[in-house]
Amino acid sequence: MLILPNIRFGLEIEAVSGPANCPLGVRGTDYGGAIYEYRTRPVTLKEWVENRELLRELFSALIIDPDGDPPTGLHVHVEVPQEARGKQFFARLARLWAALEDDLQKAKPVSFIREKYAKSWSNSHSEAVANAVQKSEYGCLDRYRTLNLASYPEFGTVEFRLWNGTNDFDEVEEIVSFCLAVVWVAAAGCGKKTAQSPVDKERELAVRAGRKILEVIRKGNN
Repeated sequence: MLILPNIRFGLEIEAVSGPANCPLGVRGTDYGGAIYEYRTRPVTLKEWVENRELLRELFSALIIDPDGDPPTGLHVHVEVPQEARGKQFFARLARLWAALEDDLQKAKPVSFIREKYAKSWSNSHSEAVANAVQKSEYGCLDRYRTLNLASYPEFGTVEFRLWNGTNDFDEVEEIVSFCLAVVWVAAAGCGKKTAQSPVDKERELAVRAGRKILEVIRKGNN
């Protein structure tokens, strides 16, 4: 049985300036030292909740600029659950993301300058993903997509790159909750015949699950 609280995740938040320390992680640099990058280690929901106030303080102190050059983004890595590491998971995830991406981009458009670092899943990229799934070879895929599967061979994660950098901690938790929900929905359905599960229902389930996870985080009850 797939247990949501056991799924680990990590964040990379880029900033123009901010504190020297990063709760649950480290502060590094990106773009040749032009901006800071705060990276948390892989954590569970329980660890996140236990450090919420420290994390809130960090985000409130960040100066971000998604329209700058270089731009600041928010990336969420979610570990692929051990029990779901196979072709079916990636096929399900790709199908679900294709159903979600357009609405997500309309709700929170990627800043113009960040578009080359978080490109949409074009038809050609979707075809490349389908081929990668068949061969179980993901490292050759373009990593600069709204959802990056190329991180899987090295880190065992999928990376959500869609969102602009933000210092709004409430928004960060909404994004984290949604990313966890997407992976959970894709993983929880493994072992079933994907074609018999309408993707629209899975899309709705991901949205509802994201809201529920956010509720759990804010109540500290996990």
